[in-house]
Amino acid sequence: MGLDEVGYAIPMPTEYVSTGKPLFTLYQPHNLDSSYRCDAVWLSNFDILAKVQNFQIDGEKDSDTEYSNVINEDFVNEFKDIEFKICTWDNKEANFSAVCHYSNGSYEYIDEIWNRALQQYQRPEEHLIYKLVNQYSTPSVILNLNLKNDIKLYATVTDNHLSGKTFIVDSMLINYQIDKTEIKLIEKK
Repeated sequence: MGLDEVGYAIPMPTEYVSTGKPLFTLYQPHNLDSSYRCDAVWLSNFDILAKVQNFQIDGEKDSDTEYSNVINEDFVNEFKDIEFKICTWDNKEANFSAVCHYSNGSYEYIDEIWNRALQQYQRPEEHLIYKLVNQYSTPSVILNLNLKNDIKLYATVTDNHLSGKTFIVDSMLINYQIDKTEIKLIEKK
């Protein structure tokens, strides 16, 4: 089970989300021998420990799930690894970043969310990969501007001279002293 302790390991159920305080009941043995009556059992050196499975010892599962996509490497710069603050439950090492919700009398981990743009359910990690590949797999128009405007990070920008093209903010550097904003816009696909 991936534990480095000595003793008996009782695995927690993985079919559902466990909440609240665990209750451990130890029953005394019955009918040891019909010749005498057993009213009590004495235990010594008895400890109960709650342990998290160590997957480096187990070797079967890695604690990280890595998603990747193969695209034409002639036109691509290497993207840095992205770590999610909130992710889906991958049925591996226990973590506090998986989201669960209360539904039909029990807690369930959220595995997929509805993607309105694609009209299908996807894991958040798959949604990000699709979004990045769709945006960056082909060359895009990039505009570098110096403005004295208040363009928001979430704004979409159009230009009358570049008809049919919509741009989103890729990066923004604000100099408050001279009231100037350097904006890098990239074509939205």
